[in-house]
This record gives sequence, C-alpha cells and structure tokens, in this order.
Amino acid sequence: MFAVSAARASDDGDDTPFIETIYNFRSERVSRLAPTAFCDAMGAPALVEDLFDAYSYETRAKDGRVVNAATRKVGTIRVCLGLKTVSPLVFNFYAQFQFAGLAVTGLGVCTQQFGNFPVAGSSFFVCNQSLTSPGYVGGVLVTTSANGPAAIEPSDPNLFGIHETSFATVRLWQQREAEPKDD
Repeated sequence: MFAVSAARASDDGDDTPFIETIYNFRSERVSRLAPTAFCDAMGAPALVEDLFDAYSYETRAKDGRVVNAATRKVGTIRVCLGLKTVSPLVFNFYAQFQFAGLAVTGLGVCTQQFGNFPVAGSSFFVCNQSLTSPGYVGGVLVTTSANGPAAIEPSDPNLFGIHETSFATVRLWQQREAEPKDD
C-alpha cells in the first residue's frame, strides 16, 4: 500500500482538500557502514549508517491484512542511529528519505519494545520522527521495526517468518489557507 490522502468527500458533497498527505511503505536494509559526515546532522554520536529501500505494499481490502509486503520499490532511506539510553534501549534516529518526488528529513528516536520475542535473535522497535520537507509545514513518521541478529540478511529478508525491517507511516502537512471571514 502506498496510499496518498489528498481530499475528502463528505456525505453532503464537501470536497474540501485535506492539508495532509499520508504515505505507507515497508523498508528493507541494503547496507550498513560506519557513520560518515552525513550523520553529523543527527546532533549526537552515531553508531551506524544504513541505507534502506522503501517498497509499497498491498493489503486485503476487507480487513487490512498485508498480502504483498514488497509490491514495488518506491524510494530510498539513508539512516543514522546512535545510542541514547541503554535501559530502556533507545536510539537517536536521523534519516533522509527520497520517495514520491519528495525529499524528507527526519529526526527522532527508536525505542526497543522487546527482544528475543517472538523468536530468539529478534528485536522489535517503535520509531518516530519529526519531519521536514519543502512545501510542507511539518510531518511525522511512525514505524514498527523488526531486526535480526545480523546487520544485513540479503539472502533472507524475512527473519524467521517475520518481515524485516519496518512498516512505516509518513504524514506530511501543508499550510492551511486562511479561512474566509464572514462580514
């Protein structure tokens, strides 16, 4: 699902445009390196620099279940992660996204929800970022992320039957136009 919400139609025919655009995608890590100068923008020491591909995905209309987790490559994501706290395990999270003709920058955190569950060697994180992008006043990214014991697992993108790495939602907001005043 690579969804875009651009307008609404109410029962009374109101087609007022939304000021919000929403994207959903799945990411897969394609490389991990030592941090470069790119990570300086995070404002904190980085441990790793990762490159991800972003994929649209399909859901079943009747219940929203994911039926194809990598429909088509729709963009790339360059990420820096740095340790913020150990208990709970929290990483500083900086990223630049290229998708849908947009350049988006994000800064936030990833917090471990649990490790070694549902299978040994797995870790699950919830990540969030504040976003900036030209043409928008701001935005937010929220992900749920599964990670395996190896930095990259190109021969098997699924961790013991679990989709790696993240399912993400990006919400971007445009400036609201001034409401007309009644005289």
